[in-house]
Amino acid sequence: MYIAPSSSKCQSGFMRPTRVSPNLKAIIGRLNDHILANENSPYLLRLPGLKPRLSRTRYVTPIESKARKESHDRFRGLLQFQVVEPSVMNGFLKQLYPMRNNLSALNTNTIPSRNVNHNLLFRSYCALPHPGVGHMEYQDFERFMNQMFSYRAFLKPNALSGTNILLFNDSYLLKQYREANHKRQVHLNMLWQITNDMDSAGIPTSDHERQNLIYKTFFRDRIDIMEKVSSIMERNESNETTVAVLSINQSPSFDFETYKDVSLRFGESPDAETLNVLLLIALRHKNVLALLDIMSRFQPKAFTRDTYKILLENLALMGREKDFEIYLDLLVSRHLYLMDIQLLNTVVLSLVNLHKPKLAASLVDSLVSLIGPHLSDNDLFLKLIKKEDKEIYALYISAYDRLAFKPSVKLYPTERTFLPILKHYCQIGAEFAKIAAVLSQVEAKSMSPVTSQMFKLIFHAFVTHNYSIDDLRYVLSKLIELHDLNSGVRDTWIRDQIHEAALPQDLSRFLNEMIAEPETPGYLVGDNHFVKLSNGLVRQVFLAFHHTLGRDSLLKEKILEVERELNEGMESAKARHDSRIVRDEIEMVDLYERDEMSYLKKSSLLKLLDISLPS
Repeated sequence: MYIAPSSSKCQSGFMRPTRVSPNLKAIIGRLNDHILANENSPYLLRLPGLKPRLSRTRYVTPIESKARKESHDRFRGLLQFQVVEPSVMNGFLKQLYPMRNNLSALNTNTIPSRNVNHNLLFRSYCALPHPGVGHMEYQDFERFMNQMFSYRAFLKPNALSGTNILLFNDSYLLKQYREANHKRQVHLNMLWQITNDMDSAGIPTSDHERQNLIYKTFFRDRIDIMEKVSSIMERNESNETTVAVLSINQSPSFDFETYKDVSLRFGESPDAETLNVLLLIALRHKNVLALLDIMSRFQPKAFTRDTYKILLENLALMGREKDFEIYLDLLVSRHLYLMDIQLLNTVVLSLVNLHKPKLAASLVDSLVSLIGPHLSDNDLFLKLIKKEDKEIYALYISAYDRLAFKPSVKLYPTERTFLPILKHYCQIGAEFAKIAAVLSQVEAKSMSPVTSQMFKLIFHAFVTHNYSIDDLRYVLSKLIELHDLNSGVRDTWIRDQIHEAALPQDLSRFLNEMIAEPETPGYLVGDNHFVKLSNGLVRQVFLAFHHTLGRDSLLKEKILEVERELNEGMESAKARHDSRIVRDEIEMVDLYERDEMSYLKKSSLLKLLDISLPS
């Protein structure tokens, strides 16, 4: 039996140790040696004998599927079964298999499930005779279950991400938190109704569905988000605060007795996936007793990649450095074959959260030092830029885990490799050269895109710290340049404006220098937007300009004028949008509206760039 971590009292906030543990430093040294030792190892895709296989669904095993089909067929022979009116069934199938409209069909990367409206799907399901799960064809039943249990309602909203939580005011964050909790509760009620219907029809739930229900029933946001929300509530006495408190109280307590009751439902020897779910819930609820019990049930050989991700990230957020060190040592000593780029990214993030940025940066530097020639088109998925990349990667890493002998592989950095270091530099107001160096690692070394999330962090640094106008101009120029590049129309709009003499002469000359001889990116652009001019990003740009240039009264007035023009243009566009009937399907007018919004924002950014140029 594995020895559980120390039962020292859980910290409510971050610990701030004054020095790095010699043991932790040695562990990171061994991990760096492991990374560098794989310089000549192949990337994951190049391993001989690696055969990723497509599975129809990851929510039901073949054995479970067979039992469910037999139960489903048995129900359809009972007196309870009714013939469904064609109009009702057609309404349900229309929501389950929505027809592609012509505009979305242009996007060949879009998968059908993205068009499903889960609220409308559930509403049409409720129109079926009770229990609805038994009154549809089996293949439709499995697709329905897949859709409902894979719905992303429990992902945190953008405003509560690790980046955006720094950018918005208290009232807005509480509003987002309340709305997210309401959305989750509505979805959870849907899932419980569906599973109750399955009980009525005698159809068993899968292990994954039971784990999913337990996770969502006792869901709690990440520890840093909960601490942020709690600190806001302590400072405020608004209506939003009251509602947020009620939202927190809606989540059932996961005390030790509740944990024991839930764990019994999975038998005496639950599998690793079940233990991982219980482990995550226990850590999110800061239930140290449950944590100790769960870890006592884990045999070392049963540790999975997810086990380490859950442990390392959450122990770091709880400030439990000694426990973090114990499990990182176990990982490096006994389970290095589990070390893929996603787990390494978790280690980097956790070290930063434990206030060990130098150790985290050493891992990133080791990884970047191994980058050789550009990846081939077949290998580009290793950068995990798009959703499809992550899906392909999951197939390959699953195939790797099935190998009896697991050879060493070389890792390739992703966006999440660099984000923790960049965020740290931006938060402490590090010299701009360090921020620029991270961008250089992203673009020049790993040939990956600088993303909207990175730009938000950087512009926010200009709001909270003092940087030069030249630095601000450089970042804004890069944002404008990469927005066009990542939209697949690099420089087209800017060049048209230059050729039509629509921009001031100094600005035209400056932009011409910025976009002369562009390099080919090391990723496929296509229709994927890595830099979007979201309202949140544009807001940070204006705040950065107010802080950096606002001390000059004349420049301050110019910035305010550009901001007023943008707000008026956006309000006018929104009014036109609100005045028309909005349909579920995308129409051509929707694309025109998006283009108009992007045009207005880009125009305002170019005006800010002009203001920043020396007179």
